Amino acid sequence: MQGRGRVSVRIYNQQEGIGSPAIELATKDSTLLIDPGLRLDICREILLVGDFYAANPAPYLRQHGIIPDYSAIPDAIVCTHGHVDHYGSFPAVPRNDFIFLYAPAFSSYIIHRAQTKWRRWHETLSPLGVYIQSIGRELRLSDLHVQTYHVDHTIPDAVALKIETPEGVVVYTGDFRGPLPEPLLDERAELLLIEGTNVGQPNVRPIEACLEECVRNLALRSGSIVIFIDDTNAQRALNLTQVLSEAGLNVYMTERLHETVATYCALLGKTVRVGVFDPKEEMPEKCTECAILSEFFPSAYSEGRFLITHHMDLFRQRRPKVIVAQNILGFEREFQKLRRQLRSLGIEVEHMHPSGHASSNEIFAAINSIKPKSGVLPLHTSSVEYFEQMLERSGIRCLRVKRKEKLCI
Repeated sequence: MQGRGRVSVRIYNQQEGIGSPAIELATKDSTLLIDPGLRLDICREILLVGDFYAANPAPYLRQHGIIPDYSAIPDAIVCTHGHVDHYGSFPAVPRNDFIFLYAPAFSSYIIHRAQTKWRRWHETLSPLGVYIQSIGRELRLSDLHVQTYHVDHTIPDAVALKIETPEGVVVYTGDFRGPLPEPLLDERAELLLIEGTNVGQPNVRPIEACLEECVRNLALRSGSIVIFIDDTNAQRALNLTQVLSEAGLNVYMTERLHETVATYCALLGKTVRVGVFDPKEEMPEKCTECAILSEFFPSAYSEGRFLITHHMDLFRQRRPKVIVAQNILGFEREFQKLRRQLRSLGIEVEHMHPSGHASSNEIFAAINSIKPKSGVLPLHTSSVEYFEQMLERSGIRCLRVKRKEKLCI
């Protein structure tokens, strides 16, 4: 597949590693860039400084492989969901006067918020000229027909893609957990690009219902509970709000989290009824007698950190149950620091985060259902060798590519 063909796939980030590979799908008439993200396994520590692009000029970022060195000018960008490892390098994408970035509706809001926040960028990295649009069910680019299908992930509106090309169907899963939607299990598929975050790991994958049951039990036993949660995980925040309310607790959210959850609810035609407070202000006394949902990682300036550092006396008095219900991959040292800090006050911290990624069994079940003719290109994984071992048994090719190398169909 490294020869000539009418359709080519190019990976701008490395194939191995946790984070989006930044995929270019090109034909004679169209070029589509998919998930132009950041390599999280490289840039987690840099994300802690808060303003990622302002603190790190473009040459440094490219030299260290943190953002891709894009060469082609795409006709459009598609992001499967609003996590920074799937959109964070879009300012580095070359373009003419403007380019459209398409994403699901809630994810569009998340990406636009980042575009607004990251204002002080290096002159070679600019958010200007990128117009963010909701993608809907399909997108047509000359000889490419992109169809979107909802998949389960920690962000509520993630999608996978089925792309009809002149040389056959290309399926890209994005990040997912559980079974793939039936239309993606297309036996006509020529190429499957599939994430493999949990490949080679134990197949027991805790589900959201397990987290909700644990929180319910803690809430019934305790009069005060604090939950740290990634604000993009709006559905989890809504579910836990309901659980805590049913347990008789008043629920408060920090301002940023409430704004994000309210935006998600508006898209669903719903409302969220909770108290709202700014942790940088004096915290209302009643907030210490209820559940508080707030983001802690990744930013050094997150509301959750202000909640801890500026209201230590209230934590000392109330001794709430504390749960970190978000991913700490790459932030293990920060998590241990938080745990030591609160343990000194007699407060134990639990980490409960149902993974947003498919188990090994779910991944290989999808592969064996699709059986792509040209092979499988594993992405978003540190276990390509494990893919090779498993696929050899089923007679399906496992493909490897180097950074910026073209894979032709």
